[in-house]
Amino acid sequence: MDILEKFKEYIKEYTDEEISEEVKIESLGIDSVDFVQFLIELEDYTGIEFEEDYLIGEELTVGDYIVYIKEQIEINEKGN
Repeated sequence: MDILEKFKEYIKEYTDEEISEEVKIESLGIDSVDFVQFLIELEDYTGIEFEEDYLIGEELTVGDYIVYIKEQIEINEKGN
């Protein structure tokens, strides 16, 4: 599963900005309601739940989310 590509696919519904791992979430111009909806879609796809810091993580980059998602998937796989 290529998390970055899936991230880009889902986030394109909410912004026309170019997406790279270095881009800060706040620079994408997505309002908070849409961003939470976007994270819910990612949770459904990945089977993880975002911690509160990531629900309001405007200072975080796309790369921060990719790392977090990969770590959580790995933790979930080890738990099964």
